[in-house]
Amino acid sequence: MSYVPSQSDAIASLYALHFYEINTQMSPSTMMDNFYARIIPLKFQSAKEALSYCRQLAKEYGFTMKQETSSNKNIYIYCSREGVADSSKQTKRKRSSIKCDCKWRIVLFKDDNNQWEFRKSNNPQHAQHNHDLIPENIPAPWPPNVLQRIAEYANSGFLTGDIRQLMQQEFPNLSWDERRFYNRLAEER
Repeated sequence: MSYVPSQSDAIASLYALHFYEINTQMSPSTMMDNFYARIIPLKFQSAKEALSYCRQLAKEYGFTMKQETSSNKNIYIYCSREGVADSSKQTKRKRSSIKCDCKWRIVLFKDDNNQWEFRKSNNPQHAQHNHDLIPENIPAPWPPNVLQRIAEYANSGFLTGDIRQLMQQEFPNLSWDERRFYNRLAEER
């Protein structure tokens, strides 16, 4: 399976540029209302497709996300800044945490027609972020050829460590992101 940028990827990129240029003066509440208006009405054939769309949309609105599957088959999508840093944890490198106990979340679920759709959390505290959106430090997306190569290696049965080493050799100028790498592998496996 190869990754080919779709027309929706191109449209999403144009939306992101338009959003950034025109709507940076919007209040956070209005921004999230727009986010929900673009995601809540949609239905998806697969959870993977829905999560991919949500991840792209979140990026357009200036935040990144993480996900968790519950025992009742719902998928909870959280702001990646959810939680607080564990100050008792010993780390190899001393660096500040971006976690700020953001409570934003959205739920992905399978409806009665076996389609996937999103719904807002019932708790209003979970509808807004508690931090600025559109930070400048969201890393640029990896090019499609990098994503395609990871998929090819994963589908060929290569081990994670071998894929990492091959990718770093093939793309020495790529800004390496371990979490992004693991997320891409998880999408393929």
